[in-house]
Amino acid sequence: MGTYEILFDGVRVPDERLVGQVDHGWDCLRSGLQFERVTSTAGYCGAAQSVVDMAVEYARERKQFGKALIDHQAVGHMLADMQTQVEAARLMLWHAAWLLATGGNALPAISMAKLFGSEAYVNVANQGMQVLGAFGYSMEYDMQRHYRDARSVTIGAGTSQIQRNLIAHLMKTDRM
Repeated sequence: MGTYEILFDGVRVPDERLVGQVDHGWDCLRSGLQFERVTSTAGYCGAAQSVVDMAVEYARERKQFGKALIDHQAVGHMLADMQTQVEAARLMLWHAAWLLATGGNALPAISMAKLFGSEAYVNVANQGMQVLGAFGYSMEYDMQRHYRDARSVTIGAGTSQIQRNLIAHLMKTDRM
């Protein structure tokens, strides 16, 4: 996913085409942040599940010391932890999306789902690279892309630090 700068010079927009009020663009943008964070988190969950699926497939096929990698307890436990993180992120996402869709107090759940989902993707991608070893860096496997892409998700749609600040503020003000 790229990040790009767009500059408009000398552009005139008729009043009937304005979105929101002049000089209140942040308010307009902020109105979509909850939806953006839910949809972004869905993407993180899907990408993290792809990483797990790829690592499991590789661990089933790759033989080491006479047996499949997945049969080595250390690797099996790593894969189990990876799937558990993805499933927890997915459940948090579903809960947040349900609250948003039904008009409930979705902000805390969305912030926690975004925080946990993005960090789960980073953790799972890191562990996926460990399972694939040197093959993970190969352009033959998408693991290298996930490993690079995952790092950016703790920044976009509100950094992990911003999510923590927001969650702590909501806890302080009893708005959880």
